[in-house]
Amino acid sequence: MASRKNFPGRLETRRHRADERSGQTAVVYARRPEKTLVRPVPSASPQIEQSVQQSPLPPTLREFGLSDEAVSRLPSQWFRVSIAGGVREFWSYMVADFGIFLLIFHSSIHFSFGLVVGFLGFSVIFVIPFTIAWAVLGSLEKRLYRALSEPYTRYSRYEAALAAYQVKLSAFEKSEKEREARLAKQRADYWRALSGTAFETELGGLFCRMGYEVTYTPSTSDGGVDILLRKDGRLTIVQCKAHNKPVSISAARELSACIVDFQAHDAIIACFEGVTKPVIDYIKTKPITVLTLSDIVAHQKQYDS
Repeated sequence: MASRKNFPGRLETRRHRADERSGQTAVVYARRPEKTLVRPVPSASPQIEQSVQQSPLPPTLREFGLSDEAVSRLPSQWFRVSIAGGVREFWSYMVADFGIFLLIFHSSIHFSFGLVVGFLGFSVIFVIPFTIAWAVLGSLEKRLYRALSEPYTRYSRYEAALAAYQVKLSAFEKSEKEREARLAKQRADYWRALSGTAFETELGGLFCRMGYEVTYTPSTSDGGVDILLRKDGRLTIVQCKAHNKPVSISAARELSACIVDFQAHDAIIACFEGVTKPVIDYIKTKPITVLTLSDIVAHQKQYDS
């Protein structure tokens, strides 16, 4: 029969259950955090953060039981397709093309313009069967070497792993560029370096990620409105000011008139340095919001994806 000595945790379990019945552990349960409903503000997308932590590593010959000396003794494959430096394939194709052309049309060959055109046309057509034949022979040659040489089989696996690594490396480099581009947009100096048109484009992309339907107005005769935002049946007009000085009262009055012209519900002044004191007093009774550079950067960090 089992004793308490064999179950040293049984007494502690009973004491814990007794405490629960008496309410002594209520404070412990009250300390458990509730599930938050506040949306977190990511510094970068999960995909990009994962790519930073999982940088691909190239395969090595040692992982496949090979060495440089063993690789140097491997048989050289003749029917090997090389896109980067296919000199052998090119001259093999030219010799085969010219030989088959002579074999078929040797009885009617005489130098003329028509002969040159015909040879070029035949060369283009001959590409397809030559490529198929080269690929088939290359596959058969690989199988033969694998059957006769175990090191060649391991080297083939190494080449497959190397090709897979190149694909992962390309994806990693692409994700790194995207991550760097997103991080750059989270800095004020990135936005300050934009031209007026580029500022409107980037800001429109930000509003799009915020759930708005974005429409850019023509660059000329826009009446002081650069972007139209639609969401939940409401129209918001945006005036972009990529200036390193506060927006003046004239721009605010122009935007206020545009609210009536566009029949908009509200308006936004997107700027770098905020607005002047007269503008602050003017928009107190107007449906106009000021979006400063710090606000833009904060939204960029929140809605970056």
